[in-house]
Order: sequence, then structure tokens, then C-alpha cells
Amino acid sequence: MLYEFAIDPEAILEWAKDRNLAAFFLDGKFGLGTARIMAQFPKGWRKRVHSFFGQGSGTLADSRLGEILKELGSHVTARPASEWCDDLPWLENTEREDLQSPFHAILGVRNPRLSSRVLNALSPGEVVDSPLWKTQHGITVNRTADEIAEAISPMLRIADEIYFIDPYFDPGTKKKRDPILESLRRAEGSRGGSAPRIIQVRCDYDKSGTDEYFQCKCKKDLPKEIPKGWEVVFLRLNNNDSGQRLHNRYILTNLGGVIFGHGIDEGKRDETDEITLLSKDQYWKQRAAYIDQPVFMESGQRIVVRGTGCE
Repeated sequence: MLYEFAIDPEAILEWAKDRNLAAFFLDGKFGLGTARIMAQFPKGWRKRVHSFFGQGSGTLADSRLGEILKELGSHVTARPASEWCDDLPWLENTEREDLQSPFHAILGVRNPRLSSRVLNALSPGEVVDSPLWKTQHGITVNRTADEIAEAISPMLRIADEIYFIDPYFDPGTKKKRDPILESLRRAEGSRGGSAPRIIQVRCDYDKSGTDEYFQCKCKKDLPKEIPKGWEVVFLRLNNNDSGQRLHNRYILTNLGGVIFGHGIDEGKRDETDEITLLSKDQYWKQRAAYIDQPVFMESGQRIVVRGTGCE
């Protein structure tokens, strides 16, 4: 649902000089509310971009730089655990990183090793039909933990904040917890050893058992199901007089979010569900309601569970 692209800093210069290139690769193609997210790789990516400007790029191209960086958005990924060799060019470093922890694709201005992972950032005609450029804003899945995890774990792999909004989550019922737990386990395998900064599961106080039951099941049953060293906070919410009710199921991250047509739980055999990417406006509305300016009251004690993996 969210696809991480590494972009050659030199490509930004070429896009700034050519409005047709900029129109194809930008104009709503990247950022919050879209399926494509830019990987800010390496750590000093923006400095590398600036190094190409002011060196004969032309004042018009220089003036477009801010516009392009704004279009790419502030909602980007970072890879703090990645390695970088100053003696190698950007593309070779990026291809090495891709072998360790794959990007969805690499947009480069050259491709000397003819890698199928590299898309030509100067040729829309070559890119437009590539399966790596095509993205999905919605997907139909069978309501099994495996298929739900397969659909959403790529988004969790690149996110730094993850909020599961599932009013019907129950830590003691396998079918209601397995899709979330399986998604976290799959995301762990390709994060390069770094855990998300925030992982929360927010559910309905009235649908998740007594305080004693909820705490016991979270503390006893879940540590071995959560990746080792990862910390997950479980908290419960109550409806209030705001008019909005706890019902819809979302996954909200710092990069975007999705809504489930039915739920983040397993269903009967052959049952399917729709998972759909939220638009920018939808994302900000739901993030405000559940995270930033919550309209639901938090009830009971927050339960913090630290994963032990299979130990």
C-alpha cells in the first residue's frame, strides 16, 4: 500500500531543469496520501541535492528546488542503521543497501550494471509501464492473518510510528490478535534491526473484557508473539459526546494510513476484505480524532508489552 523509492539526488537537478520530467515524476506522485514514499537515503540526502545546484544549473532550476522538495514532502523514510561508503557513488551505495533491505525501486540517472531494480529517472517512457512504478491504492485480501499481513507489512516496515485503531481487538482471542501480530513479525525481518519508535494498539474499552482480563492476556500471551525488543502499548478508549463512534478500523503511521472495510481480524473461510489507502485529508482527520486531538476518552491502564520473540 505504501512503496518506498530511493531517488538519485542528481535526478532532482534534472527534474528542476525540465518541467515535463517534473510533471511526470512529481505532481502528486509522492508524499502523504499517495502510495509512493521517498527514502531520504543517505542521511545527508538533501545536502547532496543542494550540491548539484548553483553549479551551472541555472537560476530557473535553482528557483524550482524548494518547490520540488516540498512536493516530495516531509513524510519520508530514513534508514539510520544503513551503511555508506564515501568512496562509492550514490547508486552503488544504494544498490548495496537494496541488497540488505530492499527499496520498492530505485530512481537513478544512470544504470551501469543494468539492474532491473533501477528505473530511469530521465525517461518517463521507460518508467511508465514498469511494474515497479505502478502502485495500488486499494487491495482485496482474504481475511486471514497471512494475507492481511502480506498486504500491510510493507507499510509497517518503513514507518516510524504505527497506530492500530481496532475497536474490536481482543488480546485473548486468536483471530482478533493474529493479523496485527503477524504483520509486526513480517515487518521486523526487513527493517535492518531498527524498531519503530511508536507502536500502539487502540481498542474499545467495552469490547475488550475487564481490566484484569485485558492486562493478564496482554502481559501473559503477547510478549512471545511480538518481535524481540519491540515495545507495543495497548490502550482502550471510550465513546463520548463528540458524535463520532468507535467502529472503523484503521492503521495510521507517520507516512500515511489505510482503512479496512470489515476489520483487522480473521474471518470465515473465503471471506474477503478491502484495504484502502487514505487520502491526505482523510488521514489528517483520522489522525486528529485518534492521535493528536483525540475525541475518545482513554480508559483503564495503558499496558506496555516488550516483545521476547519466540524465546
